[in-house]
Amino acid sequence: MCPGEVWLGRGAWSTDNGRRLTVCANNLTVYRPNGSTCTLVAGQTFTVYSGGSEWVSGHAWGNCGVDGQVQNGWFCY
Repeated sequence: MCPGEVWLGRGAWSTDNGRRLTVCANNLTVYRPNGSTCTLVAGQTFTVYSGGSEWVSGHAWGNCGVDGQVQNGWFCY
């Protein structure tokens, strides 16, 4: 974000379980169970398996194509 811009992102809630949400963050790190990471970029999507907390588990599409967890709050409205 640039100085002066207002962040209009949203979190993923339990009502989003099963939905494919679009990433609005410039970069969003996906943490995999085996300890490796992958990075989604703005415009790529993430299917929520379990939303509603600080971390969201699901499937990262785009250049990742893996299951993992991301920090909540970086999805588009």
